[in-house]
Amino acid sequence: MAKMKPKGRRVEVEQDDSVIYSEECNTQLSQPSGRRLHYGFRDNLYTPVTDLRVSDMSELAKLRAQIGRYGLPVGWECELEVPYGGVLEDLHYNDRLPEYNLVVAKANRSIREYLSAQSEAKGWRTFRYAPMVIHKPDGSLDDGGREFVFSPMTPDFARATGAYNVFTSTYNTYRWQGHDGPNTGGHMHLPIGVFSDQQLVLFYKLVEFLADARLYVEDHPNPELAARFIQMIGARRLGGWARWRRLPSVEDYHGIIVEDGRRMSQSRFYIVERSRHNTIELRFPKGTYNAERAIMRSQFINAMWSFTYDVEQASYLSRDAAYDIWDIDKFLLHINQDQRWPELKRYIRRNYNGLGCVTNRNKNQSVKDDVEAYNQLFVAESEQALERIR
Repeated sequence: MAKMKPKGRRVEVEQDDSVIYSEECNTQLSQPSGRRLHYGFRDNLYTPVTDLRVSDMSELAKLRAQIGRYGLPVGWECELEVPYGGVLEDLHYNDRLPEYNLVVAKANRSIREYLSAQSEAKGWRTFRYAPMVIHKPDGSLDDGGREFVFSPMTPDFARATGAYNVFTSTYNTYRWQGHDGPNTGGHMHLPIGVFSDQQLVLFYKLVEFLADARLYVEDHPNPELAARFIQMIGARRLGGWARWRRLPSVEDYHGIIVEDGRRMSQSRFYIVERSRHNTIELRFPKGTYNAERAIMRSQFINAMWSFTYDVEQASYLSRDAAYDIWDIDKFLLHINQDQRWPELKRYIRRNYNGLGCVTNRNKNQSVKDDVEAYNQLFVAESEQALERIR
């Protein structure tokens, strides 16, 4: 289940790891991009990342089969701040860099240790390694804060390597502020190439619904102002760095994001948006130093992708299938029936008590309008639609 591994230089299983560790402690690693984002799936999961649309549907079918088997790799930008008077805040900017390098080196070392143990168990003498964690400045963070970027990895890989645990293990030294930091975000990215056109539309509509769905809070004076379902998962108040914007219709979203390949606007602060890197960026999560919470959110994005894929496939057989996007019970059933997302299921059991209402502020289209538009765009020509199945 944690099969995903980076492609990079070959490292001997018996090699003294302290050499690589020392190199990374003394180097500010650059962010992986381009061919360095090739991580372990046969036929390369990230081949489509530079293309908005995948013209060869058989290639997309193979890609989806891999995601269904191993999970969807999710990139994570973890922004953390530090308290005033703490170790990092008291240091000069240049003196902080070795501390950030140390944190990154520890995270990457845990990945190498996993890959080495996995290779040794299989009788291999070498394994491929490329750094999967880097740090960089972020002007939105207070003095001493830093953004740590994790290359795309599946939830199983993140759990097996323990890469996300680095902030918990260093907490007593740096006193990280994640969910309680005033400006911290935990943005997550998916390459657009993992979506068909129609699934991308369904994915957006699911995010829209989960932003409209208000949690049930006993004796709440105004249920329409209760926390949104998506806030329960992300623990972030919408607005500022994570704004909510509703597009008028399915046709608008399809035209802007899919056909024209544009962003929804010049702002990049919406909770779901096409980024300039040809990814779908989700900004609703707050920053966190808690590994289990980060894995839970990655699993949630996996669940959204998996659910919208199933709805897309069902829509070719029934014109009513797309209504499932607006059915919270079916979405939660989908989560509970999958054995790969224990952290997500545990979190929902602890925090979800049902929906109080679903708001429709600034929404000019009904659910029926959205479903009919989706069917008209993607299902009306059944012969063409059937080619997209799988």
